Amino acid sequence: MSNRNYLLIAFVCLTSGLLLGWLRLYLNQVALQDYTKYISRYRIPFNMLFPFERILTAIGYASLVITMIKINKLQHLWRALAAAGKMALTCYLLQSLLCTLFFTGFGMGYYGMLKQYQLYFVAAEIVLLEIVFCICWLKVYQLGPSEWLLRCLTHGKWLPNKIINQPSTAINIPALY
Repeated sequence: MSNRNYLLIAFVCLTSGLLLGWLRLYLNQVALQDYTKYISRYRIPFNMLFPFERILTAIGYASLVITMIKINKLQHLWRALAAAGKMALTCYLLQSLLCTLFFTGFGMGYYGMLKQYQLYFVAAEIVLLEIVFCICWLKVYQLGPSEWLLRCLTHGKWLPNKIINQPSTAINIPALY
């Protein structure tokens, strides 16, 4: 299928799904204000179309992702995300540690002090930090530290992790189309 078809599917599905979501939220608000009036005016539950909303938005987002993957100019981005995916457990633990230190009282104590848009900046900084860390780590080692430790524990012995004499350490992304 061409990129144009995927974009058309994404547009139609996302528009339909978001409109159904808006309708659901509107009907939910009406039901919360006066449930008796809602029951007399609308015969269906406000969340009856929620499964269709989820399916349509999921198809729309999947079409967008497929379109983005097919664009060859974004290969560096996919390699960076593949590096973070190869070290998913390490990224999860690092993210938990950073957020614990940033938000809790024994850290910096920022819990409840930031507005919503400020939290997006914190999340973006953590993700960028993790991606840079993953790329640098995977230039020297085959696995992340947590993944390597887990593999050593499951095998019951210390396994080598350092990359030995490999000229290219680029991560190969399989073609999805």
